[in-house]
Amino acid sequence: MTNPTTHADFTRLRRFRQQAYQLFTGGKDAFFELLDAVLQTPRAGSFVELSLAPAFTRRWASAYQALENARYDAQELNDLCLAQVPTEHVAHFAIDVTGLRRLRSPTLRERRYYHGAAREAHGRGVLLGLPYSLVAWTPQRASSFAPAVQSQRLAPEQKAVAVAVQQVLQLGLELDWRAALDGAYGNKQFFAPLQDKAVQVVARTRDDGVFYRRAHAEDYGGRGRRPTCGAAFRCADPSTWGPPDESVSFDEAQHGRVELQLTSWQRGTVVGQSLR
Repeated sequence: MTNPTTHADFTRLRRFRQQAYQLFTGGKDAFFELLDAVLQTPRAGSFVELSLAPAFTRRWASAYQALENARYDAQELNDLCLAQVPTEHVAHFAIDVTGLRRLRSPTLRERRYYHGAAREAHGRGVLLGLPYSLVAWTPQRASSFAPAVQSQRLAPEQKAVAVAVQQVLQLGLELDWRAALDGAYGNKQFFAPLQDKAVQVVARTRDDGVFYRRAHAEDYGGRGRRPTCGAAFRCADPSTWGPPDESVSFDEAQHGRVELQLTSWQRGTVVGQSLR
């Protein structure tokens, strides 16, 4: 190993593994080998199959004992993973929900329905299993390499949007880090708790979404309750957008001519954005 960069990467990986190992207690040797076995057997057909992985040097019963005896602080482990992200440049993250599909596991507790690309439950893109909210670091553009630095399983009573809000806040407000999310998070439930926080987040909005501007005194007709919302901003109807506060256009190699329009109100909250 003569390449200095490769040697440094292996050194960091070795240090990370040693630090992670120290966070486990109670049968941590078997538990750590079990984690390596999961990496080596991504398509294991059963739990006991993990004991056949080269990294697992113990008998199959130790796999069950490792899960029963091992203990660790999830927050400390998340913080350790997040600490691996370089801080000398702007870091971008993506947050979304993925799941372990468990359609044929009726005795598994806390299974729930969640949306996914497959159509195994009722044929409507609904899956049955254990959903997880993942925070993935995206080190470079147009790459599928996006290692997860934080994960949290969604309990039946939890909403993905509320969990994502907490994960964004845990990224660290003092660093130049930004998070991107899909259209499921482009709503008031996600943006309102982050309105006064020192974070940068962007989420897609449904093309048929409807927003409402702040009500003004001239919107009151003099009878009944004063309105709480003003004119509608309908994403599918450009006639409701009004003049943009900012506008920029440029040529992009993949998409051609791109025009961005931004309309904002009420503490700078972005309410409309068109991409052509």
